[in-house]
Amino acid sequence: MCRVGPFHRCEKIENLRIYNIINNRHISGHGKTRKRRPESLGDVLATLIKDLGIGKKLSEQGLIEQWPQVVGDKIAKHTRAVTCEGGKLFVEVDSAAWRHELLYMKAQILERLNRKAGSKVIQEIILTNRRR
Repeated sequence: MCRVGPFHRCEKIENLRIYNIINNRHISGHGKTRKRRPESLGDVLATLIKDLGIGKKLSEQGLIEQWPQVVGDKIAKHTRAVTCEGGKLFVEVDSAAWRHELLYMKAQILERLNRKAGSKVIQEIILTNRRR
């Protein structure tokens, strides 16, 4: 029976996508398991992210974390990127004046965010009042 890390072959585990990704990287030979070829951790993680379909969500989260660098210190002092859902980035703004100003800058900020991501991850920016 092939053993991969802490996982044993069984009906229940074989249905898991993660197990299948790991299992496909091994071949059986004479009761032993050996790797086909050495792979870097980065390559394995990239494959796992792609196969699990979480690449876009990771890109969205990365943009939320990079919000201050993308918009600059002045805007970052008055705003906070909160969450991203369905290509919409929700940004809290601390005053109506700043919200009004940012309405005129949304297209520029959107373009900078997507350039930073390397693809069109964000389709829309939603400005909301900061919760107190």
